[in-house]
Amino acid sequence: MDTIPIYKKGEKNETIFSGKKITRGQYRTKEKKILHADVNGA
Repeated sequence: MDTIPIYKKGEKNETIFSGKKITRGQYRTKEKKILHADVNGA
């Protein structure tokens, strides 16, 4: 349920996401579940 950041040229963005990318294609949620990055993006 993270908000989607809006990036604007020339502005700094200090967005903090609740999950973390582990390796290429793997994402760990804040609940420590491992998902494929495509599933997370969907």
